[in-house]
Amino acid sequence: MAREDRRKRLEAESERKRLGATEVRIPKDADDFEEVCAEWMRKTGYQNAKRTPKGPDGGIDVIAKDAVAQAKMYSNKKVTAEEVRALIGSKVQMKKKKALLFTYGPGFTQEAVLIARQTQVQLYQLDVDGRKFREIKG
Repeated sequence: MAREDRRKRLEAESERKRLGATEVRIPKDADDFEEVCAEWMRKTGYQNAKRTPKGPDGGIDVIAKDAVAQAKMYSNKKVTAEEVRALIGSKVQMKKKKALLFTYGPGFTQEAVLIARQTQVQLYQLDVDGRKFREIKG
């Protein structure tokens, strides 16, 4: 059992390093931020990740084979638990395995982080100085 736990820890650490090493460009605006998120998803193994068309998107900005993602670019507001819950609903409705929520701004409320952790939504915040997405674990 200890060997399996160690293997899982090493795999998780390797995955964190791989995701953290993937450099991203700084977006020009909210529309471009969606494209930056799609680019990052493609680089990190999400097959066929692409932006959804303009208009009502059901809370989805990027869709991939097994995942959906939402991109929030706020200047002075944190992403809320309600926004995490909406993404969960879209994930279920679209029958995807994973949901990712990206932010370029002040981050996530504590309740949003808690809900994401409970529902396995992956949270990422753009680190402008490091030009990478930083996973928020809570």
